[in-house]
Amino acid sequence: MGLNMSWTVFDGFNIQAEYDRLRELQRMGELNTRLTIEEFVANLAGEYYNLIRQKPVYATCWPPWNFPKSAFVL
Repeated sequence: MGLNMSWTVFDGFNIQAEYDRLRELQRMGELNTRLTIEEFVANLAGEYYNLIRQKPVYATCWPPWNFPKSAFVL
């Protein structure tokens, strides 16, 4: 029965590779966050544009008693 010991004298290259991998993962996370925010802002601007574009339609239909009678004809 013996005692096995294994020491790594130099592991600098493995540490550098791990650091590069983690740095790349961080960069990818930052890009994903940026893309998500840009997509949200674009969707928000698009929905606001649709609201402004349809505002005259809503104005003619609200309140309900101002709704055109022709809308009820089948």
